[in-house]
Amino acid sequence: MPKESKRNEIEFELQIWKSTAERLKRDLEAAVEKIVLLEQKLEDTNYAKEIHWLEQESMRREFSRLMMAQIDAERTFEHEKEKIIQHVKEKY
Repeated sequence: MPKESKRNEIEFELQIWKSTAERLKRDLEAAVEKIVLLEQKLEDTNYAKEIHWLEQESMRREFSRLMMAQIDAERTFEHEKEKIIQHVKEKY
C-alpha cells in the first residue's frame, strides 16, 4: 500500500474517531444537563414537601395552643362560677 494511501486511510479513521468522540461528548453534556435538571426538580420537590410539613406542623401547634387556651378559659369560667355560687349561698 502506498504511503499516501495509508496516510489517507489513517486520516479518515482519525476523522471517524474525532466525530465519534464529539458525538459522545455532546451526548454526555446532554445527559449531565438532564441530571442537573432532575436534581433541581427533586430538590424543589423536597423543599415543597418540607414547606408543606412545616405548614402542617405550624397549624398543629396553633390548634394545640388554641385548645389549651380554651381549656384554660373553661376552667377559669368554672372556677369563677363556683365562686359566685358560693358567694350567693353565703348571702342567703
